[in-house]
Amino acid sequence: MNVDWTKSFFNVGRASSVQFGGIPCCKENICSEISIDIALICEGGVLHFFDLNAAEYCQWDVASQEYIARKNIDVYGATMLLYADGIVFLGDQALDRNSVEVKFDLTKVFEGNKYERRGRMFYWGDSELSTDGDACYLNNKIYRIIDCNDVSKGLIEIDTQTWQFDRVDYPFLTIEPGVDGLIIGNTEHEIGAFKLGEGIQWKYEVEKDSNYSMEHGLSFALFDDRIIITTRQGDIICLNQSDGSLIWQSSISELINYDWVSNPSRLSAPTINGKVAIIENFLERKVVFTVDLTDGRLLWTRDINLINGCIAGDLFFTSEKSKDTPPIALDCYTGEIVWQADEPFEDAYQVIASGKYVIYLSTYFNGYVFEWETPYISPHRPA
Repeated sequence: MNVDWTKSFFNVGRASSVQFGGIPCCKENICSEISIDIALICEGGVLHFFDLNAAEYCQWDVASQEYIARKNIDVYGATMLLYADGIVFLGDQALDRNSVEVKFDLTKVFEGNKYERRGRMFYWGDSELSTDGDACYLNNKIYRIIDCNDVSKGLIEIDTQTWQFDRVDYPFLTIEPGVDGLIIGNTEHEIGAFKLGEGIQWKYEVEKDSNYSMEHGLSFALFDDRIIITTRQGDIICLNQSDGSLIWQSSISELINYDWVSNPSRLSAPTINGKVAIIENFLERKVVFTVDLTDGRLLWTRDINLINGCIAGDLFFTSEKSKDTPPIALDCYTGEIVWQADEPFEDAYQVIASGKYVIYLSTYFNGYVFEWETPYISPHRPA
């Protein structure tokens, strides 16, 4: 099963097998007169995105630069875009990838109840559903957070075979499909795993500042059978997915000089390629850190303010947060800039990659495609 997705507010750090090198071909601006709200690129070089201007879900072939499909969707923007086993999920509607037929619509399943959207929330009767609730896919089912502001409401489980749905009583803010039928999720200061029909399998709580109860404590990413956690205080923790046991723990708290009041920080969810994890500090000091996934050892740091990047093979594609800087690629193992585009790309905010394509998206809701033919193999790649 090949599952790819992107989420609304942070880079989830999905590992990638693609590799790049040499000089890329820069294609034209993606489509034309569109407003890309959220996007992902899947196998075969197909870009899936939501066009705010036309209120359309779109499939666009990167190679031919032509639309494959367009579907008008009666929603106020897409808050997520999840693609799995031929199903596209936009947060409240599920579509067949090939026919773009709507197979399931949360706005229509609560018959007999008044349904309306107010800002970031849906309402039907006395219930509510966050429009930006996280989601994941596992074993032919979509799991979707009901209310980001009240995790006690649990998840909605949508069966993609029967299109029946039910409520699942597990309180998480973000969720990812793990090994052996587990779903890994977290709250502000706790991460855990549950299995349908068996309940919570384990929990792991990270340190928090007791003086600041609203502090958001952790982010995480999965690779193989492990979980890599970053905490606001600068801890980097590796757990076993199956039982939550600690594999290793390291700290970069001295480097970020964490203090909630005078020097706040927030570490990103790790971006992973199976050998290293690249982590960014979002707030006061804009620093990129890279650690070895075998033991948490710090490999390199770089004082630079970057957009949400992605790893493709041995390269970390990103760009500085400036109108006058071009897209760049760093060697994952040294931090050295090994590629830089000829021209700046104004206000880039996210990078996505698949196959031989890397796409930079901007806050102006457009994007540019770079295409590679020659693999890049870092001379510093660990054995």
